[in-house]
Amino acid sequence: MYKIIVTLLTTLFFLTGFIENEANNNNENVKEDTIEFSYLNNLTEEEISAYKLFKEDKDISYLRSFSSEHIVLVYLHSVAKNDLEGIYSLTYHGETTPNFLEFKNEYYKERQLKDENLVLTFRNYDSISSKADSVDLKVSFGSITYHLFIGVKKEHDVWKVNMP
Repeated sequence: MYKIIVTLLTTLFFLTGFIENEANNNNENVKEDTIEFSYLNNLTEEEISAYKLFKEDKDISYLRSFSSEHIVLVYLHSVAKNDLEGIYSLTYHGETTPNFLEFKNEYYKERQLKDENLVLTFRNYDSISSKADSVDLKVSFGSITYHLFIGVKKEHDVWKVNMP
């Protein structure tokens, strides 16, 4: 009787270890299949290449072919990455363009927290669309739907974010 109990316990011990090991392997597979979120996920390969060039030297002309929706996504990505030079390049400044230092001080004082909240709130946006001078990002949480209308303006044939 003692041998039967020891055999059953040993078998149970090995089976439990095997099942736990299989569960861990399945969790690792799920992690590998998960795609990390980025506002740039919906850009084409050509747009990703153009974005990489823009990222290197902040020359907005690389983004000339981007739609207003994709410019907004690049802007939000820049906010998420805390790329202040990118944010500066993607922002419409109007008639009087502040120098970078002035923009930086004003951005950190007035805009940074608002932009970071937008990035977090609209991270898993449901849809993006545009009208003449604005882009509409929509996100739903259960029965609640939020819309974010971001002003855009063309400057030198490139869309820019028009944040007052």
